Amino acid sequence: MRLTSLILCLGLGMVAYAEAPFALADVPIPIPVARKPEIAVPGKTIEKNEKKIDLKQYRGKALVVVMISTTCKHCITAVQFLTEMQKQYGAQGLQVVGLAGDPNAEAAVPAFVEQFHPNFPFGYLAKDPFLKLANLPSDGRPFVPVVLFVDPKGMVRNRMFGNDTQMKNTENALLQGIKELLAQSAPLLKK
Repeated sequence: MRLTSLILCLGLGMVAYAEAPFALADVPIPIPVARKPEIAVPGKTIEKNEKKIDLKQYRGKALVVVMISTTCKHCITAVQFLTEMQKQYGAQGLQVVGLAGDPNAEAAVPAFVEQFHPNFPFGYLAKDPFLKLANLPSDGRPFVPVVLFVDPKGMVRNRMFGNDTQMKNTENALLQGIKELLAQSAPLLKK
């Protein structure tokens, strides 16, 4: 009986952390937009002035979604490297999208983008949408960066976490993931 319970628990854990491939979740990613300070008027609601990234707009491309913390050194390395990869492989159908998931990400992203100049869209997510996009359970605690390699049909073909053994050399792991994604996606990429 105990062995059966243990096997069921292990099996449920494996389902919760589904391995690729899986469909990319439909999660809009807000991009903070600089705006003029507004004067509060009693009874008037001030609406946020922000754009959103709709990941469905990248169907037909090989998409890499990098999910980070703005204070993580490995995450910064990943963003800097993916900025170079966007330059190098963009013409071959690669599109990179970045987002931060820190508790203060909405406030931290503008300064992060200003400092590191990613050449791809960059936004932020709260914890629950972050976990949904990463395809993790609501009590998940992923090691960042989390990198999703998404084919042109919207299927996540590979997912890497910052603590994966291949991520010890972040740049090699990302380059290998991009090359595999482009090779798998070649017949599907729109010309």
